[in-house]
Amino acid sequence: MKFGFRKPSLKKSLKARTVGKAKRKIKKAINPAYGKKGMGLITNPKKSLYNKVYNKTSFGISDILKNTTNRSNAAHVATNKSKDLSELNPKQTEKNFEVANPKFHRTKREEELAEDFFVEHYEQIQPMINKLVDINQRAKDCKSSIIKKIELCNKAISAFYDLKKFCSRSKGGALYFADGWEHCNNSQNEDFSFIEETERLLEDLQLNYNDYDAYFKGLKTLKKDLLKFIADNPSFLQKDIYKHFHPRMKYDIQSCLRKCEKEGLISREKKGSSYILNVTPLAGTQR
Repeated sequence: MKFGFRKPSLKKSLKARTVGKAKRKIKKAINPAYGKKGMGLITNPKKSLYNKVYNKTSFGISDILKNTTNRSNAAHVATNKSKDLSELNPKQTEKNFEVANPKFHRTKREEELAEDFFVEHYEQIQPMINKLVDINQRAKDCKSSIIKKIELCNKAISAFYDLKKFCSRSKGGALYFADGWEHCNNSQNEDFSFIEETERLLEDLQLNYNDYDAYFKGLKTLKKDLLKFIADNPSFLQKDIYKHFHPRMKYDIQSCLRKCEKEGLISREKKGSSYILNVTPLAGTQR
């Protein structure tokens, strides 16, 4: 572990601001949660904790410059703050300074309590986290049957509350769980629970059981049904094919058609915003 002043590296600094910046933009476009506060403890806890300690025990030129700039700007900010607030009416003031997510209002002591809890109980927590993340993803991806999907949703929700129960034994654990799992955030939502999407999915599955059951059963023969339909309706437009299948199947049909095209079973000829679909001689062996 490094202590004290960090030796500056022009090469690394430039790389972080050019190539590194481009890579971070790509990662953020793929995963909106990338780079958000608290995500490091979930995705790579060891590296996150190492970086936290490293940044506390060492400093670089940028830290020195930042402190100097902050001191020079402090007086200017103080004199203008009251003026800025007075120009806003009470409703505007409340709207501009209210941030719903409590994890952005933690004290330094509270952050340390959460980190200390995670470090102390890492060996017990990590398997629980792995189980929760794995089952939750499987619940979202499952399309084998309505019964299996409901089963996985229930298991994911149980795993979430098992982790919460374990973490609730201390203040540090409660803070860790609240900030890492109950108060997540991304570019679309500043405060949401990790499990709320799965809970809504489970409710939807139970309310629309028969509809989902028909959907999952239809997926099992989708490829065969698509090839038969295209063979019986030559030169059919792709945009018109969806209404002949279950309403939930649109994206599954798109994926299946792309796969059939790669396998040489159908041809897709571009026409306007859609495609003209025809089967190939090879498709006869698949039906």
